[in-house]
Amino acid sequence: MGDVGDFSDVEIQPHFDPIVLFPGSSLQRQPTRNVPKHDCSRHKPCQHLPEAKLKSVHLRKKVTMPRVAVGGTFDPLHDGHEALLSRAYELGMGGEVVIGLTSDDLARRRVHPVADYRVRERELNRYVTDRFGISPEIMTLHDPYGTALKEPFDYIVVSPETHPVAKKINELRMTRGMPTIEIVLVPFVLAEDGVPISSTRIKNGEIDLHGRLIG
Repeated sequence: MGDVGDFSDVEIQPHFDPIVLFPGSSLQRQPTRNVPKHDCSRHKPCQHLPEAKLKSVHLRKKVTMPRVAVGGTFDPLHDGHEALLSRAYELGMGGEVVIGLTSDDLARRRVHPVADYRVRERELNRYVTDRFGISPEIMTLHDPYGTALKEPFDYIVVSPETHPVAKKINELRMTRGMPTIEIVLVPFVLAEDGVPISSTRIKNGEIDLHGRLIG
């Protein structure tokens, strides 16, 4: 085939005749009309959003994803713990819930024996997966504060027993120039006798996991 020439500098404009469908009639081909382009210079200045404004609009459309912290020894996992976890996942819906699980070293400071960390972690994972249908994010607590002194959180869910720890966390965050975390206090779950359910009472054989009296 011979050389057909170089058409790289030729601008080819596609041409289409618009098709308009009118009710009650067949397709009719309409004549092409030359529509003049809008010339900003002949009218009022065109309104263009500055780049910073566009970014601002985009950011306002973003939905804040809440981060929630909740922690404990969770041994054994009783109705009081379940109330804490339920509140945490309610607040963290669509966001992130971080569960702090006390390490074996930290748990040994308690007055009663505590199950091994891996046993408690497995039971916690089973409960959250079965109850909420998601795999939990569990991190090890080597001290009472965990990552709450370093990472951003919107809520921290506590019981009356751990409420003082949450207040201390906020005090320490303020000294570091960090915003405080909203403390969400979940009341004790009471046993049949009107006394709060606790791991100590369960370990002592007074009540079961649901607060029912034994014996």
